[in-house]
Amino acid sequence: MLIERGYQNNFGGFFPNIINVSFSSITEFKNFAGDLLKETKKEKNFFVTDKDEYDGIYLYKIKNLAEKDYAFRIYRDFDKYSFRRHYDDYLIDKLQQKQKNIKEIDFPIGVATIENYVIGQVIYLYENCQTLFEYLQSIKYSQNFEKKYYELLYKVLRLIKMLYDNEIYYIDVHPNNFLMLENGDIKIIDFENHSIDLSSNGINYLKNNLLYIINLINEMFGFDSIVSYDFTLEETYEKVLSKIK
Repeated sequence: MLIERGYQNNFGGFFPNIINVSFSSITEFKNFAGDLLKETKKEKNFFVTDKDEYDGIYLYKIKNLAEKDYAFRIYRDFDKYSFRRHYDDYLIDKLQQKQKNIKEIDFPIGVATIENYVIGQVIYLYENCQTLFEYLQSIKYSQNFEKKYYELLYKVLRLIKMLYDNEIYYIDVHPNNFLMLENGDIKIIDFENHSIDLSSNGINYLKNNLLYIINLINEMFGFDSIVSYDFTLEETYEKVLSKIK
């Protein structure tokens, strides 16, 4: 196992802003991978994007990489690494270029590779936390639940708007992709190519998916719809803010 700053892939690309945790074989990776924390199975993308399906991931806690907690977020098809290309190198390098402007969001810091082929990401690990949906379910019978819900939604929109203002369009705005930490902070946990759009199309994908999710959750918890599909992101942001003032 070797850790390097900067990654030269097998296709001629060089990405100076990321780290590469490289392995010589599947066996070496499995021996080092650490504890398996989570496994997700194949998902179909139901949102209005042109992104492909993906096969799910394995999440491993990395042992002794640094003083902070990190994890490998590994694609389930990693054993086919030389046949199926993943573009996390390009995406993470772009995100890391903008990290200094977006302090409240923790982007992946690098890639994991076998024989220099990308098999997944190196990400921050958050423990003792819940997905936003799990947290909402746990407090839905509490006093002032509607106000608490909109306070959380406002925090999510602040993160999405930070990305938006830096031309990063986070389109996979499912509540399971946001974590509620013990200190009340919210973190985004899914930065993959099917979740991010850096093109001009991303603006429309983001708006449509965001409004769809807000209306879906409002309906699920019996709240009135407060946004419509002709709203801009700024109008949605201000509308949610008005619910907590």
